[in-house]
Amino acid sequence: MHFVYGFCDGNANAAVEEYRRRYRERRIPSRGVFTRVQQTLRDYGCLPSVAVQSERDNVRPINTRENILEMVLRSPLLSTRRVASRIGVSRMQVWRTVREDDLYPFHDQMVQHLKPGDHVQRKDLCHWIKAHPELLSVIFQ
Repeated sequence: MHFVYGFCDGNANAAVEEYRRRYRERRIPSRGVFTRVQQTLRDYGCLPSVAVQSERDNVRPINTRENILEMVLRSPLLSTRRVASRIGVSRMQVWRTVREDDLYPFHDQMVQHLKPGDHVQRKDLCHWIKAHPELLSVIFQ
């Protein structure tokens, strides 16, 4: 599967069709399977399997876990991607570690708040709307 995915230049849809053409007698995996195999190979350096997955969960160095938690607690606005790249682990390992400690990383987003200089602009908008009453029906549709 990995070689077919590479043959198709990372195009999962084309990989499914190529796999179907080459291996008619086999069960055809979905495009998500192709991308997951590639992602697992990139993240962990091995192909996914049930045995490797269970071993991987148990073999997590303590200092890596401590480094992840320390970085998240020190600067909670960092993304899991950035934490993973700074520590040198996969993004999913960061997610698992954070979730095991009941932490939920998120980013604050400023949404529609008034700034000190907004009063003048709001007043100008009101005067403009008052000068163009025919646009009220368009604005309030």
